[in-house]
Amino acid sequence: MRHLFTGFLLCIVVTGCETIIDLDVADNYESRLVVISTFSPGKIWTLELSQSVPFNDSSLYTDAIVSNATVVILADDGFRDTLKYNANQKIYISVDGNTPQHGKTYHLQIKAPGFADIEASSQVPLLSSNLLDVGREPIKIGSLVIPDQFVARFNIDDEPGRNYYRVTLQRLVSECFSFDTTGSDIVNPDTLYSERNYFQSNSPLFHSFPETVDDPSYPDLQDSYSTAYFSDKLFDGMTREFSITFTPEISRATESIGNHFFLEVSLLSNDLFAHERTVGLHDELVDLPNINQRNPVVVHSNIQNGFGVFAAYTSAIFMFDEDGNEWQPVGLGAKSGVIVNCDNY
Repeated sequence: MRHLFTGFLLCIVVTGCETIIDLDVADNYESRLVVISTFSPGKIWTLELSQSVPFNDSSLYTDAIVSNATVVILADDGFRDTLKYNANQKIYISVDGNTPQHGKTYHLQIKAPGFADIEASSQVPLLSSNLLDVGREPIKIGSLVIPDQFVARFNIDDEPGRNYYRVTLQRLVSECFSFDTTGSDIVNPDTLYSERNYFQSNSPLFHSFPETVDDPSYPDLQDSYSTAYFSDKLFDGMTREFSITFTPEISRATESIGNHFFLEVSLLSNDLFAHERTVGLHDELVDLPNINQRNPVVVHSNIQNGFGVFAAYTSAIFMFDEDGNEWQPVGLGAKSGVIVNCDNY
């Protein structure tokens, strides 16, 4: 989908058409703070903070990081936490380990020398989702039967009003491969690792990218997903059941780990979904001609006097093994109970 316009671009190249655009960047460009903070119950407060740069600026992202700001998180019930900058991780983080709470509205205030003060607010949405069952459904290819296809059914009890959801499936693996200069695998005997596992679904609601959700101009040609996005347009205020099928992805998982999955169903705040959708639309047209819309894509932001997003989401995570039984990280040897996502490497 993201390469939908490649054929059109090739036509332009073949015909030899050329348009030269002279970008006139003002000398008095005013830099603003850029905030990236997506938060969820159970996850410690973190925030990335940088400054915007002109379009033709060639400096590295690390040069734009703002490390001398005062970052405060507030709630209407009197909660207050001042996030501190962590030089190793290059993020602001709650040193007290505070986490967002379900249903609460949080307010962000940032002050940094040389920049306008920042404000933003977002409410943590309330999600109601249940795993109904997990089973096996053998794959038949002619006379060949492959027994390792799994089926998981879950439902969502939707609240009235437009809501946006995201579904991912992860599988435990024994190690993560690092793409650093050493090329070595990352292994810690006290830690568990996970990788995304593709899944299939015949649900007419699922989309592979947020920018295609509720947009009939994009044909939905997908039936296999690493992430599925959808809205409640067809089940607003009702309970809807979903079914996905999947097989274990080929990986470096050892037999001692076996097949252990976790399915994550997330309800995104409207600001978060709008931000992800417009980022996708923007990225889609960076290197391709804009034939679908007259005006440039404006990335959605809920940051006053700045750019970026401060927005919440809520997830229901269902852990099950190949027999459909629930499992816990500590029971598999992870002393900290933490699962490291290999997608971050």
